[in-house]
Amino acid sequence: MTVYSGRMTTYVGIDFERANNHKGSICAYGLAFDDGSLEKQVIALHATMPAQEATRFHGITAEETANGAPFLELYSRLAALPEDTVLVAHDLKMDRRSFFAACTVWGLPKLKLTWLDSLKVAQRQLGKQNKTGVATMAKRLKMTIKHHDPSHDALVALAVVKHYAGVDPLYLVKD
Repeated sequence: MTVYSGRMTTYVGIDFERANNHKGSICAYGLAFDDGSLEKQVIALHATMPAQEATRFHGITAEETANGAPFLELYSRLAALPEDTVLVAHDLKMDRRSFFAACTVWGLPKLKLTWLDSLKVAQRQLGKQNKTGVATMAKRLKMTIKHHDPSHDALVALAVVKHYAGVDPLYLVKD
């Protein structure tokens, strides 16, 4: 548990990689925790999903997704997080939409989660005219990461919130 902006909360960085342009085509996820630990898992695509097309971005191959963990593993992992958990994504609109689209594809009910957008936190602190993407923020925070590795991108999201939490009110999105 950590105190950011006066709240005792469990913050977990999260990032998804998609196989193609379908919003629900999550092919990998990454989680980053306050203790510095990272979790990364390749996810199998649903049988109705178009093939892996985004390998050039994140390096995840069609063979890896064919042998990936079931989406239910990710779903169950998030459902089991402590009730006070805030999922921190760098571009919440994209990651949240992807997760819930994947839930629909897999026929799973929507989880009640609390989210925070570290991209918006960075933009409020640095101004929208400045670059605030994952790679730029990692450089700004002096982090060495492998961009498009979902666990590393999740770590950057969490680091942004940790870095700016003392000066920025955190606006949470609850499902």
